[in-house]
Amino acid sequence: MRILVVNDDGVKSPHLETIVKVASRYGLVYVAAPIEHQSATSHAITISNRIEVDENVFIPNSEKTIAVGGFPADCVRLGVALFEHNFDLVISGLNEGLNISTDVLYSGTVAAAREANILGLPALAISTDRGYNPNIENYVAMVLDEVIGNKLYEKYKLLNANIPRVEQIKGIKYTHQGMRLYHAEFTKIPDSNDYKITYSLMIYDEGPDADSTKLDEDYIVITPLSIDQTNYEELKSLKK
Repeated sequence: MRILVVNDDGVKSPHLETIVKVASRYGLVYVAAPIEHQSATSHAITISNRIEVDENVFIPNSEKTIAVGGFPADCVRLGVALFEHNFDLVISGLNEGLNISTDVLYSGTVAAAREANILGLPALAISTDRGYNPNIENYVAMVLDEVIGNKLYEKYKLLNANIPRVEQIKGIKYTHQGMRLYHAEFTKIPDSNDYKITYSLMIYDEGPDADSTKLDEDYIVITPLSIDQTNYEELKSLKK
């Protein structure tokens, strides 16, 4: 099995070594990661006619690693093009910071997984809550055992997994995307053209099967996503 690992936290992220170490138990791992941190860049791509690639990078347990002067989606494109292998799976992560609910619209981690789908490859985005978690390697292994060990990636082409920061995980739950979001307020900074941004978490009553609900109950959550964002119910109504 050949696995391409990408991320949005950058090639120097310690979580990158964790995901590569665990993924290498399943096959040959290649890495394409941004040179700089690229969180919340969503599905941006480089549209100029050149892009920087550092091919002299070492990540333990990887067959080869490149660092890309671009966005997470660029990393998928460059990894597929430069490594010249037929990858069985693209793993995007391990992201430091959850990517649940509406986070998936802003996330570079999830966008890289979507880009893999656009290129015809199954993908898994995987994120964890911020802060130190001594059991994170074991929890990542739980996710990969579920997705790779059970060959879920052969049927479910775009999966988004999130790991809570708790000492004891209750298990894995399959969920739908929730609506939790971060509200932003902007306050003018005196004698400046700048505004201070203050974020607050807005939590909705989302029901028992939302990703945010099960995550708060100390479960790893896995949500199947899709590229097609068509609202088919409204489309059907418009065609009447």
